[in-house]
Amino acid sequence: MNYYIIDCDPDVLGHFPQCTQKFLPLQGQVPLLRTVFPKPGEKYPDNLLMESFEVHYQARLTDMLQFIGGGLRSLLISEPMYNMLQSFNLCTFQHYATEATYRKKNYPYHYLYFWNNNNDFVDYEKSSFYIADTFSKYKKRDTTVTSAEHFYKLYHENLERNKTVKSSGGEESVLVSELYINPEKANLDLFFIAEMIYVFMVSERLKDALEAAGFRGMKFTPANGHKPMLFDFETKERLQ
Repeated sequence: MNYYIIDCDPDVLGHFPQCTQKFLPLQGQVPLLRTVFPKPGEKYPDNLLMESFEVHYQARLTDMLQFIGGGLRSLLISEPMYNMLQSFNLCTFQHYATEATYRKKNYPYHYLYFWNNNNDFVDYEKSSFYIADTFSKYKKRDTTVTSAEHFYKLYHENLERNKTVKSSGGEESVLVSELYINPEKANLDLFFIAEMIYVFMVSERLKDALEAAGFRGMKFTPANGHKPMLFDFETKERLQ
């Protein structure tokens, strides 16, 4: 099965940012996106308040909303789109019902937080990786990653190493320069790849269903062979 990266389509937003989070008076609960920042692999606490969103007047109201403040692990989608997803095979995520206000009218939306990832779906034999400067993401050198377990071994080694070089600006990360999905392992219609790259993936059958339903605000990029923008650390020249 073919897979696609799903993301907000900048050509249809109408305004950037498309929407922002409302800051409502606190009523004895902690606001979800303002004060709590889980570490990778950790969930939000259950007793948090999900505040609503305000869509910019000049923006378009779409089924997938681009917003500031949710980080790289979140989706904000309309209720019809959320309801349709329930008939597909989805990865794990935390769900919060919320609202989006557009031109003084409230619409039901759903905030999805992807605390886990599906990095084991990556085809490590075909994919390419590099050592990056953590701050700029610019490429320092190529590296090899053989499995999800190997990636996380390198990931945690870099976290420890970076603690000792942080003051000198020598922090490094392992990132993907060309991505492939392993069809023998990928068995979900919606999943999330993290740390090496932050992307949401959908199966071809989910992509086709979203397009057939007429949902707006998203674009689809083939996952296999995807090459994120990449620059050389020394020359600052664009490599891809």
